[in-house]
Amino acid sequence: MPQPRPLTHHRADPSVMMLGVSARSTIGERISRAAGVLELVVSLLIALVSPFAFVFLLVTHAKWVIALGALSTAAHALWCARFEGWGERSAGEPMGAGRRVMLTLLVLCLNTLFWGLVLSSIVPRTWVSSFNASAPAWLGDHDWLRWAEPLSASVEAFVAGALVELLAYVLALLPFVLVVAVVALLMIRLGAGRARDRVMFTFYVLFVAGSACLLCYLLFGSSLAWLFWGINGYILWKGGAWLTLFSVFVVGSIPFRIMTLLRNGSWLRAFFR
Repeated sequence: MPQPRPLTHHRADPSVMMLGVSARSTIGERISRAAGVLELVVSLLIALVSPFAFVFLLVTHAKWVIALGALSTAAHALWCARFEGWGERSAGEPMGAGRRVMLTLLVLCLNTLFWGLVLSSIVPRTWVSSFNASAPAWLGDHDWLRWAEPLSASVEAFVAGALVELLAYVLALLPFVLVVAVVALLMIRLGAGRARDRVMFTFYVLFVAGSACLLCYLLFGSSLAWLFWGINGYILWKGGAWLTLFSVFVVGSIPFRIMTLLRNGSWLRAFFR
């Protein structure tokens, strides 16, 4: 009688497992890079918006927002001076007086924008109205609707418009850039191994690709521009709702992003080095 074969367990190849782990780590790194770029764009938008918002709130006499922004900035300055905020002393990179003043003004603008968005968008309006009705004249901000509605609407419109236009522009530009980039990288990948000097071959391919782009622009510039703006308009037509929803999400996260900027401080200090 034939003997039964022993049961064998198939073990996974370690090299295949390592390839799967490396692929997942690569995808995670790309996602984290994209998130970092998005955070940088949002931070730049906040830094651009905050000075104009501060001037607007100062002109409209937003008493609560200016007072809370000044108190928050004073507490932040005390934290930096007495409790080694942002690790400035340990980093060994002292800042000059002029740059410190500019940084403090930007922190004041950020604090003011934070409190302005909190009081105009996050705190329920019934609470603010009831407090104003019962508060004395020196404490209540009875004209808060004069600045609350225009501030929230202006910040939302500016950030939404900037993000929607920027994303639509980048998405419309991607097909033109990707075609040239894929062809150039494919030529470098296939021909660099057989070339005598890989560096010179890479520069040669990049030079040819740049020259071809310039020649196409000189010959078909109007047609390419028409095609680009056609793609841009199609993206805004079909995906405008999604881009607007994304911009609303970004506007809602601005106060929390300001808190992160003020807590970490690395981006702010690097900006004023």
